[in-house]
Amino acid sequence: VFAPLHIATHGEVPSEPDGLPRLLLDDGSITIVELDSVRCTSPFIVLSTCSSGEGRVYIGEGTLSLAHSFLRGGAKAVVQTLWPVDDQATSEILGQMYMYMENRLSADEALAKAKRAFVKNHADDALSNPFYWSGIVFTGSEVRPPERSRWIWWTSGAALLLAAVGYRSFRRSRRPRALPAN
Repeated sequence: VFAPLHIATHGEVPSEPDGLPRLLLDDGSITIVELDSVRCTSPFIVLSTCSSGEGRVYIGEGTLSLAHSFLRGGAKAVVQTLWPVDDQATSEILGQMYMYMENRLSADEALAKAKRAFVKNHADDALSNPFYWSGIVFTGSEVRPPERSRWIWWTSGAALLLAAVGYRSFRRSRRPRALPAN
């Protein structure tokens, strides 16, 4: 069964020279060293995190990043981010990507088409700026969902949208509020 693994959490690339990129979870963090010790069974990974494609660059090896840990672990392809991304833009683009994949577009084609649609939909506002959409990139070989897995894409897209709405509500609830005037 073709099932994408969608990870929506915080990613961090420490600034210290020996710091390793990591996923930040409620109960701790997972570094790329820990990810390298796990075999990835999903052919397609979506890292909806900030800076999942960033890391230390090693000559002859490339970038030591969260995304490349999944590729080394067996994934065929990863959607990653190259810098801290906007939550609204990312969730909109990835939700659209999943909808295009429902129609059997390959992941790279679906992401490209989703980004073009995003720019067109936001032509009259600041979200059309490349900062908001160009940092979401596809790495790896072509992955295309089989015809029989359409329900997975509906579920993934719905879960992504619910997560984005929940995260946005959570962020708003943590903002300091002005005291009422007496």
